[in-house]
Order: sequence, then C-alpha cells, then structure tokens
Amino acid sequence: SSGTMVAGGIVPTITAGYSGFVAGDTTPASLPVCSTTATSASPAGTYSSSCTGANDPNYTISYVDGIVTVTAAPLPPPPPPKLADWIARN
Repeated sequence: SSGTMVAGGIVPTITAGYSGFVAGDTTPASLPVCSTTATSASPAGTYSSSCTGANDPNYTISYVDGIVTVTAAPLPPPPPPKLADWIARN
C-alpha cells in the first residue's frame, strides 16, 4: 500500500491489497509482511513500500510496490513582536 506522513511523525502502516481470488477466497493462505523504507527520521521525499512472503498453493502471488510520501513538518509560528524585538537586541 501507499501512504503519507509528516517528517518526524508516525510511519503509516503498510498493508497488502488483494485481487483475483475466486470461490470465496479473500486472502492468501499465508499473509505477506509489508514494510517501507521511510522512518520517523526521514526527510521530506518519497520512499518505497513493499510486501513479500505471501503464499497460497492455489494461486500465483505477485506484488506491486507502493510509495510513502513524507511531507515537511510545518514551521512553528513566529514569536510575538515584542519577544522578536528582544531577541534581535540580545
């Protein structure tokens, strides 16, 4: 799956999506493990996400990688004018 996060924030949970199952099947017999290269320390940018390890004797499993987009953290508000003047003088 894909996701979005703010730099310094919580990494989104990566989950698998499925298609092509028949006869009431909804997931493979053994589920995949999914991960992303993004971390809470990642700067703004795009990072890959992927899943691997699913298995089912009745199906051929293939994967499509996703993207996690990390956006920049918002800037803090400026200090009040009087505090800004004091800081500039000191």
